[in-house]
Amino acid sequence: MPSKLPLNIVFFGTDEFSIPILHKLASCAQRIHMVSAGGKRPRGRDPISLPSAAKEAKKIGIECVVLKKGWDGFQLKPDDHLAVSASFGRFIPESILGRLVYGGINIHPSFLPKYRGASPIYSTILKDDTQAGVTIQRMDTREFDKGKALAQGVLSLHGDEHYNNLRDKLAKGASSMLDSVLQQALYKRSNPNPELEPTIYGILTDTGEFQRSESALPIPAASWAGKISPESARINWESMTSRQIYNITRAFEHAWTTINGKKVFLYNLMPLQQWLSQFRVDVSNDINDWKQMQPGQFFLFKKNLFIIKTLDSAIVVMGGVQRQTGSLVPAIEWVRTFNSGKGGVFTTGL
Repeated sequence: MPSKLPLNIVFFGTDEFSIPILHKLASCAQRIHMVSAGGKRPRGRDPISLPSAAKEAKKIGIECVVLKKGWDGFQLKPDDHLAVSASFGRFIPESILGRLVYGGINIHPSFLPKYRGASPIYSTILKDDTQAGVTIQRMDTREFDKGKALAQGVLSLHGDEHYNNLRDKLAKGASSMLDSVLQQALYKRSNPNPELEPTIYGILTDTGEFQRSESALPIPAASWAGKISPESARINWESMTSRQIYNITRAFEHAWTTINGKKVFLYNLMPLQQWLSQFRVDVSNDINDWKQMQPGQFFLFKKNLFIIKTLDSAIVVMGGVQRQTGSLVPAIEWVRTFNSGKGGVFTTGL
């Protein structure tokens, strides 16, 4: 077993993306303690549940402080060397970074400067990108995601990744990249001018490996990935294609629409052409009839297929349907019973 690096690290992490990184740090640094922020708000009088990363830290015996208000309860240890953050959710101020001999590095799940901000993985899926990425950068003391990049990796996508799957792939790749940054001591400042410091580049594999590239990778245009809201999962039948609707369900595991002025959540949607190629069903004699329908119109096809007309084609509901105040109902059961099985029309507005 290799000896641990002579580093004392304070790790800032909150959600599932940060868990593989926590394990990487615990395995390679001589000491680590952790800070998490937030936690799920309870119903009623139940206590606030711990963030996912804090639960994992407790499980493996890592000291962890969970911030509830500001920075109350947090203290650096006198001999801390370096801060590492990943999906922490808060800006770490100069008053903390300036007391650490190596400052801090942040792990961001995009190929910066593309998708700065809070929701890079969601944005990657919703925009139907063919690549995702990870950047390890110095923490900037003024803005999120603006520090000098120390390492950057890209991951080729298959087009069917869902949020959790893509998050886990990127987290594993980020752990491999972090290992390179720590082993090569890239966290140490090698030049007074940050822009002259080296950046390592590479390809991320589906299994989480970081394969170094001898040359720099093309830098994408800068863009912002703002916070996600419930509106992000709404279907606009008048403007969205089947693929765009499918991407919503890949990102959130559901999409929502309205019928009779009420919200309805739809689960496990698949573009019709994708469904046909997967299940090898011939509907060529029926497609012309569907073309006359309006986007959002739905029906039961041959007693076992729940189809919704879209702007460009149609989409199949394979999972379930749930009204805002009801329970989840299997898709075929719902469409058979709604309006006596005669179908209807979903609408965009409430």
